[in-house]
Amino acid sequence: MADQAPSSGILTLINESLSFAPERADLWMTRFDVLRTMGHKREFAQALNDAVAHSKIRKQLNWIEIRSMWTDLAPGEPFPNDAEELIARPPPLAPVEALLPDLPVESISRFAPKIQLPAVVRRFKDIALKVADPELAEMAKAYGVISLKPGFLEDFARKTGRLLNRPTPLEYSDSLSRAAGSGMRIYLKREDKRGVSVEAEHAAAQCYIGSLLGKSHVVTGCDVDEHALEVATVAPFFDMKCTIVVRPEDFQGKPRLIADLKALGVQVVPMKKDGMIGTDPREGALRIWQKNTAVCHLALSLGMAPAPHTAMANAFQALVGREAESQYTPMASMMNRPRTLVAAVGSEADSIGFVLPFLNRKDIRVAYAEPEPGGVASWRPSERLKPYNGQVREHAWLRGIGRIQHVPVSDADAGASRDRLARDGIKVGLEDARAVALTALLGRGDPTPRDFLVLLG
Repeated sequence: MADQAPSSGILTLINESLSFAPERADLWMTRFDVLRTMGHKREFAQALNDAVAHSKIRKQLNWIEIRSMWTDLAPGEPFPNDAEELIARPPPLAPVEALLPDLPVESISRFAPKIQLPAVVRRFKDIALKVADPELAEMAKAYGVISLKPGFLEDFARKTGRLLNRPTPLEYSDSLSRAAGSGMRIYLKREDKRGVSVEAEHAAAQCYIGSLLGKSHVVTGCDVDEHALEVATVAPFFDMKCTIVVRPEDFQGKPRLIADLKALGVQVVPMKKDGMIGTDPREGALRIWQKNTAVCHLALSLGMAPAPHTAMANAFQALVGREAESQYTPMASMMNRPRTLVAAVGSEADSIGFVLPFLNRKDIRVAYAEPEPGGVASWRPSERLKPYNGQVREHAWLRGIGRIQHVPVSDADAGASRDRLARDGIKVGLEDARAVALTALLGRGDPTPRDFLVLLG
């Protein structure tokens, strides 16, 4: 029963969010998952009826995964109502050939082990744990050892500084501070000067980890095109060979992507249709890595991935926040002033990584600017920024425990801030300007002089 208290709170927040945005399929899926975790069969069945009756959401949901949740929740009981017709039957099982012919012959097993096909297709995280749980546990253990070495992240930052255009500057804005008044000081973290995607930094982190573990190859599945391209680009920087598993139809449907990958010198292989539990190319990469762990590192995209990849993402994404902290301390002349971190929900920068190192610091306030209802984008309370680590990164969770604050900012206020920034030679989009506008809103009526660190992406 102790585990149900936080789940109940999350469920309340999800239902609240769905009342504002009833067509968000990700929240519907999370709702089903929480009900499964809590063991609420009746509520699960009612939510299922609601979903079937909702014509738009019905087309967006993963009915195979929902049936899988029902099987876990009520083993042996028939799937409620007539939603079975929405579920596609998985293909029959067949052996899958191991790939990577350029690896040493002695490290390759010709066929992957046969496994029993489950009744339903599960999420990739479930597939990964079913297929390669022992190997993933070994990776987690090895990663734990190297990540605890002194200077682990500092060494990464030093080695990849020029590759990733880090550090980006933290600039004190005299004009914004004077305009805000009330003793406020505004510092801008200029991620907009970087020109490097979050996927590039994650790819570099994965290859860095692989190199420290002594691997000569990196393998990944192309579930996100940009991630695959970034891994292919970064691998040579760490003297690693690269193999990328793609969907078979990508050779016809994405010829430009395939050409770009091959031009980068990587081995591009199609995922076998037979012998797989699902259709995610990351499963193909997982099976290759499983048979070649001695020389190969598995790099997964920022989506829902099994441990230890979530811990890896946390550690390296926090670098932008750690970087801002190291820059702020000398700039603030060691003055003990209250501080607020501000970012925009719609920023292209990693605004979760920006605040991640400070979530346990009660002396630091965190606020996010969101579009006002009726603005350029419909306002969604508790919006998920990027689904890096599932519910751990869900704004609903952080908001629910009272750690972050979401504030709607009008397009007019955001536009005025964008114009003011432009006069200072800083060109940003409306969403990042929204974060700057929020600093003025938060500072009004606050009698305590405060420092604001604002993320611009």
